[in-house]
Parts: sequence; C-alpha cells; structure tokens
Amino acid sequence: MPHNEYKSSQRVYYIILFALLCFFILHSIVINPALPDFESYRVIYEFGGEGLTWGQEPIFRGFIMVCHRLGIDYIGFRIILKFLSIITFIIALRLVFKRITKEGFIIYKCRADSLLVFLLVFFATYLFAFEFYEIRIRAGLAISFSLLSFALFILKPGKLKLIYKLCAILAVIVALGIHTWTSLVLLYILFIPILLAKIYRFIERGILFESHTMFTIFVFAFLILSSLFILYKISTIATLVRGEYLFSSLNPIRFAFLSIFTILYGLFTLPRLTLRIINYHLALPCNDYKSFNKYNLPFIDKFKIFLFMNYFAFAISLAIFYAFDILDGSGEAIVRVYTLFAPAFLIGTLFRDKIVSTFFLLTMVGNGLFFLNTVFFKL
Repeated sequence: MPHNEYKSSQRVYYIILFALLCFFILHSIVINPALPDFESYRVIYEFGGEGLTWGQEPIFRGFIMVCHRLGIDYIGFRIILKFLSIITFIIALRLVFKRITKEGFIIYKCRADSLLVFLLVFFATYLFAFEFYEIRIRAGLAISFSLLSFALFILKPGKLKLIYKLCAILAVIVALGIHTWTSLVLLYILFIPILLAKIYRFIERGILFESHTMFTIFVFAFLILSSLFILYKISTIATLVRGEYLFSSLNPIRFAFLSIFTILYGLFTLPRLTLRIINYHLALPCNDYKSFNKYNLPFIDKFKIFLFMNYFAFAISLAIFYAFDILDGSGEAIVRVYTLFAPAFLIGTLFRDKIVSTFFLLTMVGNGLFFLNTVFFKL
C-alpha cells in the first residue's frame, strides 16, 4: 500500500480510538444513575449475580461474582466492565485493520482527515459506545468478544493459523457465555458474509454457479429467508420472555429509516456492486489460475458487499412484516436486532468504497440518534 494511502486509512482508525478514549474518560467520571438498566444491573450486582442463572450467560454471572467477592463496588464494576469491553474491541479492530492494510485498502478516496469524515466517524463510534458500553453493558461485552472472534478468523493464514482459529473459537464461547442471543445474531451478521465470500471463490473459478445471476438470486433468497426467520424468532422470544416490558410499536419514522431508506439506497448501490464483481470475474483469463489472485476480487471487498446485501435483506423482511402488520408490538425487539449491525458497520468503515462506507456511517449515526431520543427525549 502506498505510504499516503496507508496514512489516510490510519487516520480514520485513530479517530475511532480517539472517540472510544473520550467516551471512556467522560463516562468514567460522569455517572448518570437515571440511565436505562443502571438500577437493574445494580440489583443484580449487589446480589452477586443472583438475578442470572448458570444456564443463561454463566460467564457474565461468574464475572459479577468475582468482582463482588473482591469487594468492588457497583460503580467500580461498571468501569472495569467498560474498560474490558473497549480494550477487547480495540484489539479486534487492530487485527481487522492489519488484515485490511495487507490487502491495500483505504477508507475513502477523498481526504480522510476532512471535517465531515472526522465528525461522522467520531459520532458513529461514540453513539455506538454509549449504547453498548454504557447502557446495554452485557450485550456490549458480548459484542466485543464476538468481534474478536471475527478478527482472529479473518487473519491471513500463517504459522499461527491453528492458534488463531482456536482463539477465535474460544472468543465465541466467551461471547455466548456473556449474552447468548446477542452473540448468536451478531455472529450470523459477521460470519454469513465470510461464508458467502468464500463460496464466491468457487464461482470465480467456475466450479459453482456458472451464472452470476443465479448466484445472486440464490444469495438474496437465502438472506431474505434467514432475516425473516431471525426477526420473527427474536421478536417472539423476546416478547414471551420479557412480556410487557418489551412491548412497543415500531415508530413509523424509524421504520422508514431502517427499511425504506435502506431499500432505496440498495436499489441505487447494489447494481454497481454487482457489476464490480462481474468486472473482476471477466478480467480473469480463461483457465489461467496462476493469474487468479491477481484478478480475483479481494476477500475484504467481497465481505463488505455481502454485509451490505445482508442488511438490505433485513430491510426487505422488515417491510414485509410491516406491510402485513406482523410482529405488531415487537418494535423494541426489532430495533435491538438492527442495532447489532452497528459493530459490523463500524468495522466496515475501514473498507474501501466511499458509497458503502458512508452508508454504514450514516446508518450508525441515524440509529444512534434514534437511541438518544428513546433514552432522553421520548419524542
């Protein structure tokens, strides 16, 4: 990667780190007991994790018991948990950045130190941290370990390949032991694009799906069916488990942002992304597999495309449910599923392609502002 492009990518990476540092310092000094779930976790902590069972999130319960027996007060527990979550996230981000720079990627073709890019990346990161490391603290820790497993899994193969994969599996187990449903959904969001990117290598070699159109139809059918199942399953389970505490209708404005905006943006963007894949494929000389790596669309670029397609499929599924008044009263559960795309999108901002990366940032900022409205204004 040319030196100036590497510095451009590095600047945005440091903006994310700067936002996390600002968040940690501010929210370790300023404690707001009025925030949602603050008192709920206080009760759980003061009773040594008795509000949780070993059958559900045993690692998080064990962590509470250790801190409680060490005599750490509740505020100290929250600061330690916040620090652990952020450090784990930074390690994961660094590993992903290492993989990206090896493939020669930059974040934007424009100047990465421009004020607009700085503000978008800073606020997207800060709002993400506020939701998951200040309020949904158990989900936040699970997210960090899920991202760590993803980062270890995509590292370039080498002498330590087996160790990386074993550490990735261990990180998955830890994440599931902290917050099972959050981890399962996020692992789907992260690893399905990896699976599709790897399958596409066989298509580029002409082993599977000689027609790109057939493969695209297969991918969309699979992603839409999967997203329909996940939205329905999570929403119904959440409603059964938490009942009236999670009952809420989906705000029409938020529905328009989550679904209609995404569908319109996708109709504009996806044809261009598909053409990019086809153009890379057509550049490969017939049966010249020695030149395959030279012409093959890099893994990270394919991952980014399939990640966007996955979110696009969720937007279509939500529109289907909304049109038929299905899952009425499960608005809060639906929103919680969508917000789990935030950590994947934050990593996605490190990838080349101004159009898709900007969409990731705008989506994160938009969802973050909706979350702030829910917490403070309730408009």
